[in-house]
Amino acid sequence: MKIDATVLEQITFGAVRLNETSDGVTFDRFTAEGKAHYKAHRNKTFYAKSLCPAGVTLRFRTDSKTLGLSVKTEEGTSRFFFSTDVLVNGKYLDSIKNFEDTQMPPVYSKIEAPLGDFAKTFALGEGEKDVCIHLPWSVRCTLREMTLDDGASVLPLPYGRRALVFGDSITQGYDAKYTFRRYAGHLCASLDAEEHNLAIGGEKFCPDLAACDLPFRPDLITVAYGTNDWTVNDPERLYKNAKAFFEVLAAKYPGVPLFAITPLWRADGGTDRTIPFPAVADYIAECVKDNPAARVIRGGKILPPDTSLYADGRLHPNDDGFDRYYNYLKKEIR
Repeated sequence: MKIDATVLEQITFGAVRLNETSDGVTFDRFTAEGKAHYKAHRNKTFYAKSLCPAGVTLRFRTDSKTLGLSVKTEEGTSRFFFSTDVLVNGKYLDSIKNFEDTQMPPVYSKIEAPLGDFAKTFALGEGEKDVCIHLPWSVRCTLREMTLDDGASVLPLPYGRRALVFGDSITQGYDAKYTFRRYAGHLCASLDAEEHNLAIGGEKFCPDLAACDLPFRPDLITVAYGTNDWTVNDPERLYKNAKAFFEVLAAKYPGVPLFAITPLWRADGGTDRTIPFPAVADYIAECVKDNPAARVIRGGKILPPDTSLYADGRLHPNDDGFDRYYNYLKKEIR
């Protein structure tokens, strides 16, 4: 039984729009205004990244014994590995992916892996079960086809709240091998929150992005910028943009809990700059000090200076690093 676009829309979370194309269905995590912002005014690579369905899930209850997925993948970021993960009753089952764990080196962020068409049939087991499909963060993805057993039930499983998630590459998902292990996805699932991920690799505090209208009011907001702002080496610009970003959010979503996550440790954080890297956290804390709904979470405390927790050995966490990141945030935010 092929799942049509009408049912897909009912079971899709984290996307503001589904698009039917000749190849299948694509998922927009940015509104038309947000996509236009990146297409017209920002780095062209940012626009390509905005088309990757980071944070988008298909979540439903079914009595089907099997699930069939067929996807088309295309370049969207500087990463070429991807996974589309299937969880059953909250536990990882299997993935469509273009890599083998045994062939992934400790530093794997730049590996070459083929993109294109992939398909797989998953054995879900007997009886009713809750299924969650995590679409990839690293590539553009078209869902060519999704099938269940003929006559199987399909019941959407909405989340209890909505989380608006801003950030740079780490929040988009770099460099989780398995999509479901991104810290943002883990965190939102633990909070029963639908993740609306507006993170873009390489992004900095951008007030215009915060000002884009959304078709919902979030129940909580996380913001995790600063590491790319630091590399620009302009503390005045960092402070100005960060302060404006948080002021826009406070005005648009008064009273909504906001968690400002300062940058994680990075291997080159000792490099001489106009502003020392640890001071970025102080700048961000200063920007939100007058917002009673805001709380600062110091990223420097989240991961130790251990390069084995980073997929590139310096900046982007691997799956183990993301697990630590998530577990720390879960305690702080709950």
